[in-house]
Amino acid sequence: MLSAATTVAVYAPIRDEPDLAQAVDRWWREGRQVALPIVVGRDQPLVFAAYRPDTVLEIARFGVPVPRDRELVLPDAIVLPCVGFRVWGGRAWRLGYGAGFYDRTLAHRPVPAVGVAYDEAETDGFEPAPYDAALSAIATPSRCITSIASP
Repeated sequence: MLSAATTVAVYAPIRDEPDLAQAVDRWWREGRQVALPIVVGRDQPLVFAAYRPDTVLEIARFGVPVPRDRELVLPDAIVLPCVGFRVWGGRAWRLGYGAGFYDRTLAHRPVPAVGVAYDEAETDGFEPAPYDAALSAIATPSRCITSIASP
């Protein structure tokens, strides 16, 4: 699902989220475009700005690093952090920080989405809400969990 993507949206880690710097470096070496998410409004989907090795970042809303120059791009795939995750009903579900930005984004632009989490983040403590977007897969340090149905 990520192997076919020419533009991969990732996240800049905050709050001890898994760091994807090695994967980002590999995607750059492969000639892929990388993008970071930007919050544009409370109830809006995210937009994505190109992210290159020389991109200057600034701290935006929620303490998230974003590109200072906003060259907007459309990702073919999104890699996103998971505070928690659950496999339920044959699908992979993400627990985030609660604002719903990624859910709105995936509803607006259904592309393959891979959640990244620590193994210890797996929980059965939540059921997906009607507005939650299932993920294509969740990657942890020890495994990759795929949904039976994904975009």
